[in-house]
Amino acid sequence: LLKIEKEERKASLLSCYGRLYLQIGSLTKAEIYFKKATNLRNLDNAQEKIEDLLDAAALDIGQGDYASALTSYEAGLKLCEAGSKQEKLLKNNEAVCLLYLGRLKEGVQILESSVTSDPANVQGNPMLNLCTLYELESSYALQKKIGMLGMVSLHSPDSFQTHSLKL
Repeated sequence: LLKIEKEERKASLLSCYGRLYLQIGSLTKAEIYFKKATNLRNLDNAQEKIEDLLDAAALDIGQGDYASALTSYEAGLKLCEAGSKQEKLLKNNEAVCLLYLGRLKEGVQILESSVTSDPANVQGNPMLNLCTLYELESSYALQKKIGMLGMVSLHSPDSFQTHSLKL
């Protein structure tokens, strides 16, 4: 694929290879492909810098270094546009890192504000993560998840997978 891919998209393809190697547990090969992707990126471009930070965070998570991953996500949030898909992704991942760092309440606050501030954020993965954090946070998880169900009914299409609410 690298031979036929357009030059401007090779960094993304190399990044995908890195993520595949992460999924199968080969951190060394993942790191090699992430470095190749970094070398092709223009890190003065905010979008490409964010992609590079996402790669670094993914590798950090693979290595169990949630603090470094959190730092990468926070740096990415400073670069991305408010309301963008990347902001949603970064906030979702930031909240998960906070959980692994023992900062559950901060993670809940980030996801709650993300989901409640913009109805477009009422999506499967953030809602699943938020409901999981609710279960870990409080004995009132069921009431909170029912509240999320109300948001889903108001702002999501009929195709929304309600099992992500873990009711």
